[in-house]
Amino acid sequence: KNENIIYTSSCGRIFDIVSALLDIKKEVTYEGEAAVSLEMLAYDSNKIDSFYNYEIHKNEFYEIDLKETIKNIILEKDIINKEDIARKFHNTIAKICFDLSYILKEKYKIKNVGFTGGVFQNRLLIQTIRDIFKNEDFILYFHNRVPPNDGGISLGQIVLGKEE
Repeated sequence: KNENIIYTSSCGRIFDIVSALLDIKKEVTYEGEAAVSLEMLAYDSNKIDSFYNYEIHKNEFYEIDLKETIKNIILEKDIINKEDIARKFHNTIAKICFDLSYILKEKYKIKNVGFTGGVFQNRLLIQTIRDIFKNEDFILYFHNRVPPNDGGISLGQIVLGKEE
């Protein structure tokens, strides 16, 4: 295939990649700076509803293949304004959350979905997720009192420790 593949378990790294591809932030001075810049840019978009293509594969784990997403961002970056690309990317991440939740709901008969991790400090992403899920039979959980990023890890470790 001769393709360069980057594997990550961090959605934040994907935001960093897209930010760099769009020449928004190639270098950052603090964690999450590129993602915040991408979010701010998306707020200035034409409020588009479309999203990029992606695939969900089931191997040992569920894997999200963003190859088509990245290819299309590269193709569009000199044709479409960056604000719309940033919004379309946010829509894509929200749609992935929905599609994966739906797959897991069908397989495990669940409807409770929790969203955690630094990327869920992104208000636009949270609102887009709420919009996509609004007419579906899911119960969504987002952080309110505890930060979703590394700041909340110690609390999660305490809860897990009590369960064991």
